[in-house]
Amino acid sequence: MSKPVRVIWTETGEELYDRYTGARDVRRRQRLQALWLVRRGQPIREAAHLAGVGQRSLERWLGW
Repeated sequence: MSKPVRVIWTETGEELYDRYTGARDVRRRQRLQALWLVRRGQPIREAAHLAGVGQRSLERWLGW
């Protein structure tokens, strides 16, 4: 079981969505999608699965 991740968001959900849908680079788009899903309230495990990334990768991105 991983540690809880606390995030202080600087972007709104709408801003993240706009950045996600506007991204042209596949990896950047995937990362933004995962972050947007978490920002919307999806559990980390589910958001990682939906975005096609590992749960640990998403936790690391949230920690950045």
